[in-house]
Amino acid sequence: MAKIGRELQGVAFGLINELLGLVRDDSGVARPNRFEVVVYPPTSSVQTRNPTAYDNLSATLMGDLVKDGTLRSVSIKCTTISFPAKTLQVSQDTNIYGPVREIVNGIEFGDLQASFTLLRSDMKEKKYFEAWQGLTFNPASWSVGYYNDYVGSVEIYQLDEQNNRRYGIKLIEAFPKVIGEIGLDMGTNSAVSTLPVTFSYRYWEPLEGQSEIPNRILENIADLVGDTVERKILNQIPKVLSRL
Repeated sequence: MAKIGRELQGVAFGLINELLGLVRDDSGVARPNRFEVVVYPPTSSVQTRNPTAYDNLSATLMGDLVKDGTLRSVSIKCTTISFPAKTLQVSQDTNIYGPVREIVNGIEFGDLQASFTLLRSDMKEKKYFEAWQGLTFNPASWSVGYYNDYVGSVEIYQLDEQNNRRYGIKLIEAFPKVIGEIGLDMGTNSAVSTLPVTFSYRYWEPLEGQSEIPNRILENIADLVGDTVERKILNQIPKVLSRL
């Protein structure tokens, strides 16, 4: 029995060392608080606007908010988001003998919820998403806009302990479907407001070569991408405020 015990102990130590080796490699374990989000607005909002094509106050406001740094602020202030799901649509194949099997007949991508915090008192972050939604219709005539004029994209990255991008996905043809409520409460002193946003999108795809930012429609905007160190500092601010 003692010999068997020593052998089991040796196997256990071997498994533990193997597991620790996997955890301590250059990738490490995925942590939900180490992520980066980059929100790309519709192409039409950053291109030179043709007044006949974009005769809309939202288009003008959107372009201004993209260029004044609000877009970068929105990206680095995202505090909660998820890697989206992918669901296969199936139906039962009953044209066979024996147990019924399921066959794939489509694919479905659900909406994605995100939260943005540390909002400015002038609510510029909220104005940004409101302007984006405003691209979907003309407020004067209530006519619906062209699909390609209001869809953008969202990129989500998993970071390692050194803030390197190790995995990423991109929401294709995304837009803010729902701008949620922001609660107000006279009884709170140190709380900060949070803006919930639900994105609709057509599908998502994995990103290759996450170590460098791919060329995008906003590559000429130098301050677009939020610095991950700054994000870490911003994430600690709510905890500090709660102690004031």
